Amino acid sequence: YRRGLLNLPSTSMNSAGYVVQSLLITAWWLGLAVSDVFFQAFQYPGIPPIAFLSFCLPDFILIVALSCVYCFWRQRELQWMIWGAIFYATLFCISATCLTGGGLLATSLMVLAAGYNGFLCFPDRCFAVSSTASAFRNGWKTLIQVFVIWSLTLIVMPSVILMSFQQSLFPIPGWQSYWAIAMFVGFSAFGLWSAAVMVTAGLGTPLPLDQPTRLVTIGPYRWVRNPMAIAGIGQGFAVALLYLSWPILVYGLIGAVVWNYVIRPFEESDLEARFGDDYRQYRQRVGCWLPRRTEIHT
Repeated sequence: YRRGLLNLPSTSMNSAGYVVQSLLITAWWLGLAVSDVFFQAFQYPGIPPIAFLSFCLPDFILIVALSCVYCFWRQRELQWMIWGAIFYATLFCISATCLTGGGLLATSLMVLAAGYNGFLCFPDRCFAVSSTASAFRNGWKTLIQVFVIWSLTLIVMPSVILMSFQQSLFPIPGWQSYWAIAMFVGFSAFGLWSAAVMVTAGLGTPLPLDQPTRLVTIGPYRWVRNPMAIAGIGQGFAVALLYLSWPILVYGLIGAVVWNYVIRPFEESDLEARFGDDYRQYRQRVGCWLPRRTEIHT
């Protein structure tokens, strides 16, 4: 089944990733232009704003424009050029943070952008079947994955956003805090339940690099195809509500858009390549985001 995945970079799925990237970068520069608060959140102490703004033209020529060109002229060389431009900017941002001790938000987003473009260049390398069927070992691996991913996405990144926008790291007391805590606990439990079913029924882990060997259609997967993604997005919205932070809300929304339009198509293509008609029937029967379960008549 890997033969199909190896051809993914030339498909429309890959083009969608570059469209999303060009739109996000354009929106980011517009945000810098219209909001001083937004602009200050991405600055490096000691580096003048004019030096920061000098990246505007290279961004639009080497990343935005080439990303758009790729949608019509799907050449591997364009992917390498785009990734090279982003990787260079990422190294610059890392160096700037090390020298100035600031600009954590800008550097964090550039590191994510570099990883994102690496995925677009090598989507086939991001999917692999688990090497063990041991529920005990897969359970421990899943717990480690959950700890690392939740720590980075729900603690570290929101903290960087709050500090960059000069918001308090302490939750804002009020009625919304109770709703936020309840949401977070509920979605976290939903995510852990989904992960447990993936381990026990699928004989693998939720991580794409260590996937289950069986198609999982029980538990929460009986009603929605992507319960862990729903859980993660719900957790992000709960954190935004807890701090009453619109930047964290935007962060969660961007994550949802990227997952739905960029990551999910590759994941579903991989599942279809591995499980064939079983997955195609499952996809027709069960909804992606909203609970839906219909019978397939043959």
